[in-house]
Amino acid sequence: MRIVRVLFGGQPNLRPEVAYGWNYGAVWTPRFVPGLTLTLDFYHIDLRDRTNFVDPQFIIIQNFFSGGRQFPGQVVRDAGGNIILVHDLIQNISRTITEGIDYEAIYTFNTAILGKGNFGAFTFTLNGNYLSRYVAAISFGDEELEYAGQFTGFGGYFPHNKLYASAYYDLGGFDAGVTLHYIGQGSDLPFSTGADQRVNIPPGAPDPFPRKIREWITMDALVSYTFF
Repeated sequence: MRIVRVLFGGQPNLRPEVAYGWNYGAVWTPRFVPGLTLTLDFYHIDLRDRTNFVDPQFIIIQNFFSGGRQFPGQVVRDAGGNIILVHDLIQNISRTITEGIDYEAIYTFNTAILGKGNFGAFTFTLNGNYLSRYVAAISFGDEELEYAGQFTGFGGYFPHNKLYASAYYDLGGFDAGVTLHYIGQGSDLPFSTGADQRVNIPPGAPDPFPRKIREWITMDALVSYTFF
């Protein structure tokens, strides 16, 4: 087994990353419901020429089959032709397109408006995101693929739905409340489980891949008092 050193570094021909984005939003505070604010935002972000490092194995293969024309000078060999060093220079190699909707509803009810004394204020919040698209070409020469609703090896899990809902009570220095966090369901990518496991599926048995990722909910609770 031969160990090949890999030297990571920058390079002078790097281009700046360029992003094209569109954002449309609206905020509504209806007069007939004092204390209520509704917000809705649509976003589209196209990030091009993203910088990243190329897989060293990809550099070696492309350099070999192109006769040294691709990634010139980045594969160093000894007198016997054995690879002794790979220069892995950061490249403009990827692109991502992100699109979705952010939404929020906040309602604050101050008991003072009832005219029977101040018994504190209640604040209710719902904040969420719907990810409709996450198209990405991760590495040099990759095809642009859709990753929304899937687990990825490069950026973790990109669920279609994420939101939190909270209810808080405030009276002077006393604060208490709970927050619920919701992550929507999705799927694991087939190749993330390993190709060997797909080969061993018994004949006639259902293919378990891609595996489903169930939704989950977590809760935070807070109680605090501020002494003046």
